[in-house]
Amino acid sequence: MLDNIALLLISTLGFIASLIAVVTFVSPNFRRRLADRMRPMRVFRWPEIPDKIADAKKRVDILQTWIPGLRLELPKWKEALKSGAEFRVLLCDQRLVPFRLRSREAVSSLLPQNTADIAGVSEKFEPGQIQARFYEALPFGPIYRIDEWIYWGLFTAHQDSMVGPAFATRVDSDLGRAITASFKAMWRTGSSRSGELLLPGSPDVKLRGVPTDETAVSRLAGDFARRLTRSDETFAELRAGRSGMLALVRHGQTDLNRSQIFCGSLDVRLNASGKQAARELGTEIGSLKWDRVYSSPLRRAIETARELLGGEIEGVELRDELRERAMGDLEGLSKESYADAVPTYRGVDVRNEFFTKAVEGESHADLLARISRFLPGLISEVEAGERILLCTHEGPIRIFELLFGGRSINDVCGLQVENCSLWCYVPVGRPNRTESSTGG
Repeated sequence: MLDNIALLLISTLGFIASLIAVVTFVSPNFRRRLADRMRPMRVFRWPEIPDKIADAKKRVDILQTWIPGLRLELPKWKEALKSGAEFRVLLCDQRLVPFRLRSREAVSSLLPQNTADIAGVSEKFEPGQIQARFYEALPFGPIYRIDEWIYWGLFTAHQDSMVGPAFATRVDSDLGRAITASFKAMWRTGSSRSGELLLPGSPDVKLRGVPTDETAVSRLAGDFARRLTRSDETFAELRAGRSGMLALVRHGQTDLNRSQIFCGSLDVRLNASGKQAARELGTEIGSLKWDRVYSSPLRRAIETARELLGGEIEGVELRDELRERAMGDLEGLSKESYADAVPTYRGVDVRNEFFTKAVEGESHADLLARISRFLPGLISEVEAGERILLCTHEGPIRIFELLFGGRSINDVCGLQVENCSLWCYVPVGRPNRTESSTGG
């Protein structure tokens, strides 16, 4: 009897143990932990990377400050591209102040060279097979995803990125999933507009038709100038009218504005005075129901939009065409004494010459060509009766004044556009408020 009970108890316990084992084994979390143990992270050497890239069949993702040995690697890239692999490359944005502070180092010249080399290779393969963007924050180290493996390393003080500790892990490991998710997030927020990297299939395309003389400016601006005009009515009168209206606001003050420093593409925040001024302007224009609100993607413009709209920016569309004129290697320098800091600019006026630009920057002519991509649809919306608000910068407002304010290219370069100033435009031929109210 006791033997039977013992046998039954042992059988029951064995069944329960087997059931637990089966449930545990089929559990996704358990399988993942088991897989991680069976595929441990391993150490490798960076010189192995080119051969691994050459063997890629599907995907190569690269995140680097710059790629030290890119020219030696490119033949390997071509082998992978011929096999149909797709490349996504994230490089550091050379317009950022921290990067430009390193411009005295010879190695920093590799980044412009990287962009040129990648663009050259991309032209020989399918559009979009190589995509490249820039990012604004440094990661913990270089990352290469090659098909199902991720190779990553750590930056070490005072050394090149390719001499620190280097490791490899599977894409489907816990660490691999975390790195993949991080890369995707940085890719979504990256930009392909920086520097000279303009690849087939990229969301931004190289500007064509940039005017090179005053006649070309007049030709480009002519069609736009016949459709909108700057209004001399007060905002209260415009608000009472019924037709479409376009209102531009320059962002609030930043510390760089206050110090008369070139800001350009640098992504700086409003200071306390800038936020307060935007908040006060918002009490005047925020009550108006705007059909559309567009903003430059730079932080100072977005923060201004938030203050104008009472803290709510849902539905605000960011448009790259509205960002400030890029000032290249002058960004972060004094507007008055930049030639003292960079002697090559002595005798060169990048502020008041329409066709002159800083190295890696934009001229007013470039800015005109960029903004003109956005204008046809915008003007049509205003002519259809919509009220549109743009949060932008001094440079774009100068271009709007050139097109719709009747100013010459000599006038707009020196035009002072105060922080949080309001500029309004209406369709040509729009009846004024009195005519609207008496005309039935």
